[in-house]
Amino acid sequence: MNVKSNALPLSRVDVNTRGNKTTVTLWDGSYTESSDAEGNAVYSYDVYQKTLRARKDFADIITGNFKTWYDNIKSEEYESFAAGIRAQRDKLLSSTDWTQTLDAPITSDSKTAARAYRQALRDITGQSEFPYNVIWPEKPGIVSTAPEPVDVTVNGIVDVLSTEFGVIV
Repeated sequence: MNVKSNALPLSRVDVNTRGNKTTVTLWDGSYTESSDAEGNAVYSYDVYQKTLRARKDFADIITGNFKTWYDNIKSEEYESFAAGIRAQRDKLLSSTDWTQTLDAPITSDSKTAARAYRQALRDITGQSEFPYNVIWPEKPGIVSTAPEPVDVTVNGIVDVLSTEFGVIV
């Protein structure tokens, strides 16, 4: 998780135990420095946390295997954030599935806009700051219309497959 603060962490490993739970916070020591509007130093750095069952010797164990612990906790956080973003994306895709049916009662411009929106949703995982800073596409307005008759002849289906999906039959 990216943190912006006027101070850097005091150490690369912070172990905080309360009751039977220990929260481990790890920092790899890297940071960038900038200034706020008043000229005060602002530090930007990544820290990763995990809560575990308490052990009195956690600090020594983690310090002795810092890279392994850091890499594992960082990976777990990434996967957790990514899963949440994908779940939200999947809900948004599901809510627009109906727009892509052959007989959806919307204008062809709306269908095209919905298709572009759905593709942008699928492309979210390719964003450079995924999953920490996602830019969500704007959902287009959908204009309703009477459904167009669907040509269910073989030629009609072939035309739809080639026009809508690029399938060559």
